[in-house]
Amino acid sequence: VDGYDAIVERFGEALALDTGSVLIVIDSPGGGVPGVAELADAIYAARSKKPVNVFFSDNGCSAAYWIGSAASSIVVSSTSRIGSIGVVAGMSKQVMPDGNGEVHVEIVSSNAPNKRPDPTDSAGKASIQSTLDAIEQQFIATVARHRGTTQTAVKDDFGQGGTLIGAAAVKAGMVDRVG
Repeated sequence: VDGYDAIVERFGEALALDTGSVLIVIDSPGGGVPGVAELADAIYAARSKKPVNVFFSDNGCSAAYWIGSAASSIVVSSTSRIGSIGVVAGMSKQVMPDGNGEVHVEIVSSNAPNKRPDPTDSAGKASIQSTLDAIEQQFIATVARHRGTTQTAVKDDFGQGGTLIGAAAVKAGMVDRVG
């Protein structure tokens, strides 16, 4: 299964049931970007059909929060970690020979210097940072829409990349209640 496809399929099945609402239980430190916006959009759109409720049983972080923020209401446990709004990329660059004494080298075509930016030089880091910031901006804008607040509030009050616990997440407006 690629990305969030299985979740989208199960969510569609739950929506089709003759029930008054849908409950999604989430416990996740986060996940990848591909498909997260589409899943969150599907949940947000489904709110016009029936209430979609999320319960963060423990972790509701990063991509999991992006998804859960789309629900009609969000309930957390008193110890749930909520937030981690931001985007991170990890990459490695070989700087010394491997165990066989070999150094692997990548050469990028002349017209595509940004295809593989070097994270260890300022231009490469700036290129990577720009990409991450663009994805983060979408994340922030989407959470603001889902939670009925401003992007400034999301940036300033929703943990600034960190997490808030239970009642603190309620107070910040990230979730609706502890229960």
